[in-house]
Amino acid sequence: MSESSVVAIKRSVFNILLVASLAGCAAQPSVDVFVTRLYPVESTMLEQRTRIDLRLQNLGSDSFRARGVAVQLELNGSRFAQGVSNEPFDVPALGETTTSVVLSTSVFDVIRQLLSLDGKQTFAYELKGRVYSGSVGHRFRRTGEFDRKQLEALGRSRR
Repeated sequence: MSESSVVAIKRSVFNILLVASLAGCAAQPSVDVFVTRLYPVESTMLEQRTRIDLRLQNLGSDSFRARGVAVQLELNGSRFAQGVSNEPFDVPALGETTTSVVLSTSVFDVIRQLLSLDGKQTFAYELKGRVYSGSVGHRFRRTGEFDRKQLEALGRSRR
């Protein structure tokens, strides 16, 4: 087989894989996720747990049934907490639904975050994860910032 034949075969395989992956992306509904509420749940001395309520919006024209969700929360660029839920839920086409996940973190991660704050007034967060539907996972990612006053207000609202 000549070198030009090998190059032509490699290009054909690449093009087929590219078209197949783009077709798969087009068939998956796009999901956007928003945090609607955070509140503490029962924890232990070495583990802190927080329930996070999520609003999921289906930006696609097909409804789907989700088998569960996995979530990871990063604060200031470091992994802070993560959690999973196997509670099924339906997400309507061009609609929304809510679900909850309990996030866990070690007390050592909390201490590390507290030490890194050292006078900072704003905190960056990234929430990322996957909504599981059949054999497909719909990834999501949300970033933002909150300031010290917002955090203090959240703490006061729980009392």
